[in-house]
Amino acid sequence: MSKDGGQTWSNNKLIYRSPDSTVCECCQPSIIMKEKQVIVMFRNWIGGSRDMYTTTSKDGGTNFQPAVKMGTGTWKLNACPMDGGGISLNTSGALTSVWQRENQLFTATLGDSEQLLAQGRNASIATSTKNTFIAWQNQGQIWLSQSGQKEPTSLGTGRFPRLVTLNEQQAFCTWEDNGMIKGMILTGK
Repeated sequence: MSKDGGQTWSNNKLIYRSPDSTVCECCQPSIIMKEKQVIVMFRNWIGGSRDMYTTTSKDGGTNFQPAVKMGTGTWKLNACPMDGGGISLNTSGALTSVWQRENQLFTATLGDSEQLLAQGRNASIATSTKNTFIAWQNQGQIWLSQSGQKEPTSLGTGRFPRLVTLNEQQAFCTWEDNGMIKGMILTGK
């Protein structure tokens, strides 16, 4: 944790330990903050399952609540999928997540069942009160699903998309394509 814009950092702090061994070693965790709320999503490893969990701090990262599983399904896998998914808080503080199980992507809000989104991996999400943008890769293409859109659209070739909310109506998506970084401003409905 840094309280001076990254000039100095506190000591590392353990916020969760898997009861079986470790969390998934290769899947990147996601972290998001809003005021004193800090939410971390990670792929756990319990009973041979590689499912997504979140833990939340309401006091700026001093204390974290017990981890909660995202969605209701499970993925038994004796390997690492190398895909940590993504989380977003909208402007009213509601958490939405997107993540991979097998070759399918799911979205879920905390405490609810997951909803199937599409085939793919390496998904990213950005939300506002009015719009949700989700980007992912599948078969060499970057795909976008957004509020009010029935079918996903292709943004072009590439991999590893990342989204960030710009305002209530817009998000910015960036991705890698053959060694080049591409980007696009997205406008919601």
